[in-house]
Amino acid sequence: MSNIKRIIPGLLSLALAACAHQGNHISWQDFNQSGVQEAQAQQGLLVFYRSGEEKMGSAVNLSIDGQYLSSLLAGGHISTPVCPSAHQITAVPTGKDQAYLNKLKQHGSSLNIQAGQTVYIKIHSDGNNAQLQQIDPQTAQTELAQTRTQAHTLARLSPSISCAH
Repeated sequence: MSNIKRIIPGLLSLALAACAHQGNHISWQDFNQSGVQEAQAQQGLLVFYRSGEEKMGSAVNLSIDGQYLSSLLAGGHISTPVCPSAHQITAVPTGKDQAYLNKLKQHGSSLNIQAGQTVYIKIHSDGNNAQLQQIDPQTAQTELAQTRTQAHTLARLSPSISCAH
């Protein structure tokens, strides 16, 4: 019995040491360099971007039909396919009050998207408010060349919005 009492602590120490790991050094990137995708024939495409000239500060939370798309930083862009139909687009600066998540579901601009259509929307934010501005494709392409693809958040759009069946 005394041998078992001596062996058990040793086995437990060995098991704990085996479970320990060297630590995964995770690096996180806010942006990557990929470009804007093309609209598919059966879907529309929304492209949102912010100028790098805006003050850095807070991100702007974007939602489509009340569902989270991204927290867009200055100098970033994000695109998402959408079903051809009317969509409610909302932009709210991050964390300006406790109810900003509710605001993502209540306020916004209505936009009717056609199949195969790409719509470019520039976000203007002063840190307290955010405005959406639809931009013509030629101007948007020029301005998008100065931005990077947003990569630090995951969209939570349902298949009914993105047509990803």
